[in-house]
Formats: sequence, C-alpha cells, structure tokens
Amino acid sequence: YAHGYRGAGFQFLTRVSRSGPVTAGTVTWPIADPFLADRPAGATHLRLHNLTAVDELALADGPVPAFAKAPKSLRYSLRARRGEDLSSQFVSVLEPFGDRPFIQSVRLLESRMTADDASAAVQIVLADGREDVVLIREHPGRLAAAGVAMDGRVAVLHRDARGPLWARLFDGRSLRAGAAGIDLPATVTGRVAAVDDTDPTDLRLAVDSDTDLTRGDLVGRVIHVETAGVADGSYRIERVIDARTLGLGPFSAIEGYVDPQDDAAGWRYVLRPGAAFRVPHSGAWGRPDAPTPGNR
Repeated sequence: YAHGYRGAGFQFLTRVSRSGPVTAGTVTWPIADPFLADRPAGATHLRLHNLTAVDELALADGPVPAFAKAPKSLRYSLRARRGEDLSSQFVSVLEPFGDRPFIQSVRLLESRMTADDASAAVQIVLADGREDVVLIREHPGRLAAAGVAMDGRVAVLHRDARGPLWARLFDGRSLRAGAAGIDLPATVTGRVAAVDDTDPTDLRLAVDSDTDLTRGDLVGRVIHVETAGVADGSYRIERVIDARTLGLGPFSAIEGYVDPQDDAAGWRYVLRPGAAFRVPHSGAWGRPDAPTPGNR
C-alpha cells in the first residue's frame, strides 16, 4: 500500500462472491501446505463456523506476501453488517481437521457488545457426543451460560454424559460447573515505578503494588504492561528479586528510535514508569478419568 494509506484494501480482491443476509453458516477451505508436498490433496481443512447474523457474507481472492512456495492468493471470508450507530461483534469458531470434521454443531448462547466491554458464550457439540462450553469476556468479569459460571476473562469446560471432564480458567478468580471448580488468587496489579535495562541479560521492573511480590507464585507467569505504541508489553517473569522488583530475563525495553533520522535523539521505550500492569492467574481442573486436553 502507499505510505499513509488508510483504506480497506478491497480494490485488491478478485473473484468476489456475495450473499445476502446470513444468520449462521460455515465456510470450509482445503489447505495445501507447500512445504509438505507428501501430504495428499484434501488431507487438511479449515472450517469457519459463523455464529453472528450478518447482512452480507462474501468470499474473495486476495494477494498474500511473496515468499518461497507461497500461493499467489488466498480465499478470504468477509462479513458485514449495515445500519446506523452499529456496535458489531463477529463470533466465530475455527475448526482445523483432516479428512473428517470433528464438530457436530455449534450454538451461540450469548453475545453482548457495549462501548466498554464485550462477551460471548458458545456451546460446541463434538462428533462423539462430548461438548465444550466456551465463555469469553473482553475484560475479566462474571459470565454464565449452559451450567457454567465464571468470574474471569476466558473459561473452557469439556464434558460428557457423566458431567465435566476438565475445565480451564484464564485471567480469572473462579469457575463453577457441577463437580468442576477452580479458585484462583486475585490478579496482581499496580504501576511501573522504574525500568532497569542496564544488564542486557536481565531486564528489571520496579513496581508499585499493594501485593508483596514474594508472597505469590509469580515465576513463570506473564506480566502485561500497558504500552503507548504498537509493541506488546507482555513478558514472562523469570524471577522475583524482592517485594517490589521483577526480573524478566534477556529482553530489551526499547521499541525504536525517537527519531529514525537522528540517532542522538535517543530511544523510544516499550515500558515506561507510570504504566499500569497486571499479572493474571490461570488454573485447571480435571476428572481423574478425563483425557488430556488436545488428545480427544
């Protein structure tokens, strides 16, 4: 695109197919991996389950970045709603499979969108009769559907005819679903007091927080720091140095030059004093006879 271009880029799309209003539906793509020439055609697929009512569903070919063995284009799915003062949330489930789909049906239980938050709940019935219930919020909070209640950001419950098999809670405090229960400590929050990057092997953060960092199992968890630029402010905590200092390992806090044309202008930093941070907790529950998640 030209420098400063802010358009949608639709002029680059070809072979466009468009439908009218769609309540729900699926799109399936056969996947050809150019680096796995020994895999037969049609051995891998990706199916998109569209759960949001839209005014138009379109399919179109779009160019992709040029690299070795890459196709010249990929088939894209585009969905649109029309109206005044819209606040849209497009809920989908992506199903990668081999020669046979493993999802029998997908149902949207709840979808809410406000100026400050968004949430969705989805029930996924698998071909073998088991089911998943997925709850998602943009910001941690309470959400309940299909017998699953969470106080958090993301929850997944997997169950069969006998009840819950396993559950996962991410960035939350609690999950309840029949025999399944997860309780976690409160998210650690505060603000960055200082950034010490003098040692290239150990980026350190001094923080202001109501939590004594030495009193929790924070090593191995991820700290998310608010940033003003495009860089992500998430780092794995390598060690807790003291009650107010974290060691993040061999990472740089630099995002780039203040002025790319003037090295003397100094650096622009990803992490800055005063930035808010949070260290969320995640937890799991499993029935003794439950299969390992991912090995269904």
